[in-house]
Amino acid sequence: EILDQMNQLVIAKALEMNNKQDENCENKDQNKGDKDQKPPTELSNKGKLQLDATVADVNISYPTDLDLLNDSRIKGDEIIDKLHRIYKLEKRPRTYRQVAQKIFLNVAKKKNKSIKQIRSAIRNLTSCLGRNIKIITEILTKHGLSQLTKQEYKYFLVSQEVHRQQVEMYKEKKNNVSHRIVSIHQPHIRPIVRGKKGPKKTEFGPKINLM
Repeated sequence: EILDQMNQLVIAKALEMNNKQDENCENKDQNKGDKDQKPPTELSNKGKLQLDATVADVNISYPTDLDLLNDSRIKGDEIIDKLHRIYKLEKRPRTYRQVAQKIFLNVAKKKNKSIKQIRSAIRNLTSCLGRNIKIITEILTKHGLSQLTKQEYKYFLVSQEVHRQQVEMYKEKKNNVSHRIVSIHQPHIRPIVRGKKGPKKTEFGPKINLM
């Protein structure tokens, strides 16, 4: 009996010590959690974010409808000459390049051009460019795209878009069109009106936002 009483006392003491250790661990964890949870701090700087739009200006000559049409026509002539030489076509397609170049120079060299002269030249150059596009399309439909480089094919696609835009502006008698191309060499460039005073009211390049 004495041994049983001693065993019970030892077990009770051991249980009491374990309970105290568990309580101490819980208190430590709670205190640590309280320390980790920092009170929310207020932001010292408040206000609205303002963005300023600007243009990454690129170095290109001032674009005109005549220049775009003539550049596109020349690229078309170069592609036609290459395809004619490679595929040895029976008859060289007639592009009237000399007539088109003469029409372009007669108007481009004039210091003072009337609206009637400009519209007449645009009509003729648009017709020549459309003829080139039709010829190239017929050759590529028959022989495929294997002989064109990526750059040449890009010029061909851009020329088609230039032709579409110019026909639309000519028929509707307007000077603007959505996503207007201003350079066949860099078709991603867009005209952006800055509203500045002075001769440079319109800049050409990609639009960027500054914070």
